[in-house]
Amino acid sequence: PDIKHKSFGEASEKVYDDLVNTDEIRQLIDTTSSRTVDQAILNFARSHATKVKTALIFPPIIYGLGRGQGNKRSIQIPTLCNAAIKQHESIFVGRGEARWGNVHVADLSGLIGKLTEAGLDSDSPEHLWNENGIYFPATGEIVSTALSSQSCRLVLLRQTWKSIAGHIAQAAGKRDIEARVESITAEQADQFSPHGSVLFGTNARSKPSRGREFLKYKATQHTLEDEISITFARELEITDA
Repeated sequence: PDIKHKSFGEASEKVYDDLVNTDEIRQLIDTTSSRTVDQAILNFARSHATKVKTALIFPPIIYGLGRGQGNKRSIQIPTLCNAAIKQHESIFVGRGEARWGNVHVADLSGLIGKLTEAGLDSDSPEHLWNENGIYFPATGEIVSTALSSQSCRLVLLRQTWKSIAGHIAQAAGKRDIEARVESITAEQADQFSPHGSVLFGTNARSKPSRGREFLKYKATQHTLEDEISITFARELEITDA
C-alpha cells in the first residue's frame, strides 16, 4: 500500500501474521506483478502438492555479518552507515515514521535450518509446506525493554526509520564523525540507492507466528540497536581501507 499510494515515510499499524493472515498474504502474492518468483513457487506447489515441500521466507531488515563464502554484507543498515561516513548525513525518508521488522542473519539461517530438518522428515505435517508454507522470520520491531522505577511497567521501544537514523548518527558521533540526521524525499532516496524509497521509506511489519508455533523458532542473537554501532565500525574500516 505504501508504494501504491506513495505514502513513503508514513506510519502504518498493519502487521502481517504468517499464521493468522496466510490467505491475505497469498492473495497479495498472487495479485502483485513483481512477485513472479513467489507466484511460480506457489503455483508449482499447487500442481505438485503430493510430491514437493515448498516454503517461502520473507525477511525484513537483515543485520549482522553473514557466515557464508560469498557476500557477507546486508543492504539497508550498511548502506545508511556508509552514507553517514561519506556524506555526513544520517538519512530517513519523509517523516521517518515507517518501520520494518528486523532479524539477525544467524537467526534467519536458524529458521532455514529448522525448515530443512523438518523437510527431511517424510511425515512432516502439511501445515508447514506449500500454500501454508509462508514464513516471516522477523524477531521483532521491539528492540529494547526497560522497567520504569516508579510503576514497574515494561516500556517497549520500537524502531522507526527515523530512530534508526538517530542511532547511526550516535554511532558516528562516538567516532568524532558528524552525521546530521536529515529527511530526504522518496525521489532523493531512489537517487541515493536503487529502490531507496522502498528500502528506507515503507512499512514491512510482520509477526513470525508459524515458525514459533510449529518449529520453536526464536531469536538468540543481539538486537538491531546493538548491531548499528558494530556495522558502523565495520563500514568505517572498509572506507578507511
